[in-house]
Amino acid sequence: MKDKDFAEFTAIRDLKVQSYLNLKYALRDAPPRLWCNFGSLLGHFGQLGEADYAAANDFLSSAATHAAATSGHPEVTIGWTLWGSVGMGADELTKAYYERAGSYSSMPVPEGVHHFVQELHAPVRRPSVVHLGDAEEATVEKFYPGYLEPEDTSVPPAARPAPPGFFLRRLVSSGDRSAEFACPFDLRTDAYLEHHTVRGEPTLPGTFVTELAAEAARHLVPGRSVIAFEDLRFEHFLRVYRDVPTAPKRITAEIVEDEGDTTVVQVLVSEDVVSPGGVVLVENRPHFAARVVLADEFAPAPRWEPWDSADDTPVPDPYHQPGSPVRLSGPFVSTTGTAIHPLGKRGRYSLSLPSGDPVWPRFTVPCVLLDGLARVGVLDLVDGRLVPVAAPLSIRRIDLYEETNDHALSTEPGPVDLYATPRGFGLSADRVDNRFVAARSDGRMVLQMKDLRAALIGYVDARTGEAVPADGVRPPRPT
Repeated sequence: MKDKDFAEFTAIRDLKVQSYLNLKYALRDAPPRLWCNFGSLLGHFGQLGEADYAAANDFLSSAATHAAATSGHPEVTIGWTLWGSVGMGADELTKAYYERAGSYSSMPVPEGVHHFVQELHAPVRRPSVVHLGDAEEATVEKFYPGYLEPEDTSVPPAARPAPPGFFLRRLVSSGDRSAEFACPFDLRTDAYLEHHTVRGEPTLPGTFVTELAAEAARHLVPGRSVIAFEDLRFEHFLRVYRDVPTAPKRITAEIVEDEGDTTVVQVLVSEDVVSPGGVVLVENRPHFAARVVLADEFAPAPRWEPWDSADDTPVPDPYHQPGSPVRLSGPFVSTTGTAIHPLGKRGRYSLSLPSGDPVWPRFTVPCVLLDGLARVGVLDLVDGRLVPVAAPLSIRRIDLYEETNDHALSTEPGPVDLYATPRGFGLSADRVDNRFVAARSDGRMVLQMKDLRAALIGYVDARTGEAVPADGVRPPRPT
């Protein structure tokens, strides 16, 4: 709607709104036996770029519902889909556009007349009805997964089982060796993303691919534990916009190895890029990919020798600073004591989660710990004051040594220390050789990560907390 001025908006909206109000006023002393408004399914489901038209039709549905409940006179609004050869369907260009998009059924006129006559003679009349064909149902399912599925009212909500995973929100298909899920994101279910923004937009942390992948892999291999992730790739940010609905993300999982003591599942998180009119512009654009390794039991946790903190040079976590292009707050403020050490970089995992939070207890992987560990690896000082900010590109391997999540770790006594080697910022090289470790105070590793590549986004001034663009700054070199 950015290209539509307010006068045009109100003119389109008020064509139906003012017409309805004027007719109501003119017929106030002699109301008809049945009042029927011609609305649109856009009034119920909306459409990008059509807020004015959708609002007008939503008004008609609401007006009919109010009138039927308060006036004693029957009133109905019919939410029509596209007719084949009248109205917008009479325009050949518009008709061809919607036929390519496949969003609407293009209902023949005789069928529309039939539905209208049926509604006039319906023994039970509802004030607002919507006509959906196969194409409309597919469009609604794409943008509102599960909305049209009937709810099982025989089981009270409190007794219904929890979904199989936080991100496995709708099962699309499942077989012995593969499965597909649809995961719609929104800022009600995923309100935590308001605390993880990239240039102001809520964005899923890259390390959360471990949770999505683990849930999908466990669906196929329910009897084994996730012990590792391999070949993680981060292709595109997964943003959740505050004012623009997005299509559900697609989570596909396939068993690619199943021999001996381990099973390997390949997981891809992707989406179809769809135009406001419903045309698929890019099919299956990837966000993340990972290989999940599952086994009957975890390997024994290796030991890590703690570093002497006397040689630390304190460096603030740049992602916590107000000017950072990747800004973290709330539950994502998960590190403290960040510093540069002669052997590398270090910090301490420090997480405070709200009591009774409905999200974090359902996770199966400590994703926030992984996010903080990756940030420790970014720590460096350029020109004595600039700390890099980067986004992950790939991780060769992550090894887990126990079944835990951030919620459990945040309630346990004793610290978890974070280490990254070598010293300096060498994450953007074509080939990397680095190591990240999360270890308890006795040296037992919770997990470790190897060979993280990341793209430099910019810098934060350690003295002021202000952002500094990457352009014009000498790039950091590994030391």
